[in-house]
Amino acid sequence: MCFIEIDDVCEVWKETPRRARKQHACTCCYRPILIGEKYVDHFDVFEGRPEKCKLCSECEKDRAEFGDAHNGTILHPGSMLEYLEQCVGDNYDDDGETADDETQKWERMIERIEASRKSNSRRPQ
Repeated sequence: MCFIEIDDVCEVWKETPRRARKQHACTCCYRPILIGEKYVDHFDVFEGRPEKCKLCSECEKDRAEFGDAHNGTILHPGSMLEYLEQCVGDNYDDDGETADDETQKWERMIERIEASRKSNSRRPQ
C-alpha cells in the first residue's frame, strides 16, 4: 500500500447521491452523466472557496474501492486521478518493479480515467 496522507480538511463536505434530471459531466473522468443515471453530487468549502463537483457511478465505485484499500480515505472528485497516480508511483521500487497486485488495479483505473478524459476532452465546469 502507498503512503497517501490527506491533511487538508474542508470546512464543509457534503455528498448526495442523485439521479440525473439533466445531463452533467463527471469531474473526474469528464464522461457525460446522462439523464436517468445515478451520480454523486459533491459540494465542499476549502479555505473559504466553495466547489461543486459531479462523480459518475463508475468513478464513485473506483473511489470507494480505493478508499477501502486505504483506510477509508475518501478522495475529492477533482483530485482522484492525482492520488491514484501518486499511489501507483509509491508502489514501484528503483528498478521499476512492483510486488503489489493492487497497483495493477490502480493502473487500470488510471487508464480508464485518462481514456475517458481523452475521448471527452472538454473539462466540466
